Amino acid sequence: RKLARVEERQSNYVEAAEHLQSAEAALREPDTDAPSAWWHEWIDIQIALSFVHYWQGDLPGMSAVDTRLDPVFEAWGTPIQCSQVHAARARSGLRQTGYRPDAVTIASAERAVATLEDHPDEFLLAEIVFLLGFTQLWADRFTEAGKSLERCLRISRRVGDLAHQLRSLVYHSVVQRRLGNVARVGQLNEDARELMQQLRSDEYLPVVQAQNAWLAWCREDRPGVRAVLDESPLMSSELVSRFPFQWLLLWVKLATDTVDGNLSGATEAAAAMLKPPLARQREDVEEQLHRIAAADSGGDPAEVRRELDRAMEVAHAAGYL
Repeated sequence: RKLARVEERQSNYVEAAEHLQSAEAALREPDTDAPSAWWHEWIDIQIALSFVHYWQGDLPGMSAVDTRLDPVFEAWGTPIQCSQVHAARARSGLRQTGYRPDAVTIASAERAVATLEDHPDEFLLAEIVFLLGFTQLWADRFTEAGKSLERCLRISRRVGDLAHQLRSLVYHSVVQRRLGNVARVGQLNEDARELMQQLRSDEYLPVVQAQNAWLAWCREDRPGVRAVLDESPLMSSELVSRFPFQWLLLWVKLATDTVDGNLSGATEAAAAMLKPPLARQREDVEEQLHRIAAADSGGDPAEVRRELDRAMEVAHAAGYL
């Protein structure tokens, strides 16, 4: 199981799953007569498997883990494990809903935090509080999300957890983008960029670059926008595939191509945002993307341009552009 954790941290998910399956086989089938230590280890393995399945986007795998854990985790799990099971359910819900979390998913994230609230291990608390803020963000609960992510940032700075400092900065910048706070996005994005340099990590480079493109768009810096968009093929092939939030960049591309009269490029960006497994967007926004697709299939450039212009208005009002 510990070897699996090393592989998972390096994004080697196939190898991580193989280690966990070996650990599971070594324990054999669950036995109600087994001592508590056996159950604690078995539950840890299931939680780790759920996390690997999340990163792989393996919905059946996450569902299978939930089914195995449901009958036993409250009876045999420690408070930490119970919190992690609720967190696993929240992550599963995020994937299942296309990152438009329902009430059950939000409640799971809230229970994960509540279960761990009084625990002295702040490293664990930072991870769970981040998940809550992350879930609130995609539920469009921006005030709550900002508070949760700010809390995660304070905790992670206190304990020296650089990974969750970075995640909090990155996704808090997305919160502020949805709220239209250009200056705040710029500061958070710069803080994230500096921390990435310190960590020598490019894990969140797609988000930081996409935010840079949006900032340039807001400042009417067309050369700045193009500089980021010119890098997007490399970003997409090497990095962005792990992120379901490509709308961060694609809305800027759609808007820039529309203004430049490149209707085919703009409609391609619209079509890309509707492809699974990308995150879903607000219903009125997705409806407008479908209207673009319908206009494009009709072959009338004037109608395509009208729908693209309307899409920019809708996306701006919703905080995507």
